[in-house]
Amino acid sequence: MSSKPESPNQSVTYRDIARHCGLSPMTVSRALRNQGYVKDTTKTRVLKAAEELGYKPNPLVQTLMSGVRRRSVTREGNIAWLAPYPLHKPHSLGLKTLMEAARERADRFGFGLEVIPLLDKNHTPERLTRIFRARGIVGAVIAPLEVIRVKLRGEG
Repeated sequence: MSSKPESPNQSVTYRDIARHCGLSPMTVSRALRNQGYVKDTTKTRVLKAAEELGYKPNPLVQTLMSGVRRRSVTREGNIAWLAPYPLHKPHSLGLKTLMEAARERADRFGFGLEVIPLLDKNHTPERLTRIFRARGIVGAVIAPLEVIRVKLRGEG
């Protein structure tokens, strides 16, 4: 009996592994996290089933569930506000309100908002990758380009 998801685009879940092994999802969770009391033979069986079924852990879900288990869901990461203008410009370009709205929305969902200026000549793709990792950035928003183009040409 296979417990693989029906759609090839669906991810394998703890529940799929649990069904495959005849265990509870909580036992599978504990075995995969190597936490709590789970017999070594059960851990081995769960790990083998996870590999057979093609289980790939989702780091965002793992982070969220870690907070839930601690009963203290806090900031889950940061979102980058990619600014194609120098940092001193958003106020004069009228984007302060939009950026602050994005910051409030991110905060509501447990994320911080990090402003990253793209015009910085030191921001190579490699450096941006290091910045994203160091600051815990898990997603990005690109500031509106059309508004900037119009403002920079002096049309607005």
